[in-house]
Amino acid sequence: MKRKIVILMTVVLCLIGNVSCNGNTDSGTTDSKTVEEASVEEVSAEGTTAAADQDDDLTTYLWDAVTETMPAEVVKEVEDHGVWRTVEGSGEGSVSYLLANSDDYDQVTLRLDFSYENGQLVQYVSKDYGFVQTDVPEQSTDEKEALELVKTFADRFCGKQLKDEDIKADQLPPKWEGGDYACYKDPDGASYLVWLGRGMVINYEG
Repeated sequence: MKRKIVILMTVVLCLIGNVSCNGNTDSGTTDSKTVEEASVEEVSAEGTTAAADQDDDLTTYLWDAVTETMPAEVVKEVEDHGVWRTVEGSGEGSVSYLLANSDDYDQVTLRLDFSYENGQLVQYVSKDYGFVQTDVPEQSTDEKEALELVKTFADRFCGKQLKDEDIKADQLPPKWEGGDYACYKDPDGASYLVWLGRGMVINYEG
């Protein structure tokens, strides 16, 4: 039975399947609109529970979380140029919400991907398309600030209230070894990859 998911488009999103930083690929059907085309989009989803039970408008929830957790330059870019795309996964209750700064594949330099299963965030990836590296100023993020970034991300995107002692340093994935990054795990085993040089969580695996 089809369930209609009403998605309020306050921003704008992009692109067809690309490989995420851990090697996963986008799959399934896609649907996107810009703000100019419509202020409200209806996406028919067969057998999915794309929005969390407590929030019928997940993209609005995600947008609020992005504006409260991401660097100011990222927020301004998606405010000015953001495009949302939904991607229905192959599994039951699997759907991804992709936020980019253009609907033109060749022009995208920023993309944030949020993957859900049965209303729970299971993966977030900031794609390595150049914007964060070139447009977000370099900074030096110490351990205390990194823990704050993890706690804020966990709170706004996952509804977790973590304390410093809940967060443990973890080994960096091979791709990120030797760089200006730090990896942390929470008591549920979820991992958070922080780019210390940009003060930003760039990957979450739930």
